Amino acid sequence: MKLFITILQEEDYRVLAERLTEKGIYHTRIAGEGGFLGGRKVVLLSAVEDDAVDTLLAIIKESCSEREETILAEAPSGFIGMSIPIPMKVHTGGAVVMILPLDQIIKV
Repeated sequence: MKLFITILQEEDYRVLAERLTEKGIYHTRIAGEGGFLGGRKVVLLSAVEDDAVDTLLAIIKESCSEREETILAEAPSGFIGMSIPIPMKVHTGGAVVMILPLDQIIKV
């Protein structure tokens, strides 16, 4: 068995959750917050048998697309305590997936 720890943007969660449910893959959702760009993140915990690893990875790739967004970055204006907002394009979306070996699951 493998334990998947998947970190994704909140806006990608609904599509991913629907696809996981369709395939009978259970998951636990944990709310989080991003670092560099901030924003709401979702951490999913999923356990699957070894033969379902490729299926789960494919579902995650299909559901969590990378995209380009424009944010307002702060640039110094030359005046003390003032800055100028400058639009900047950044890549967001996608997912970070960590796969760990899992010996057993015990429900108590």
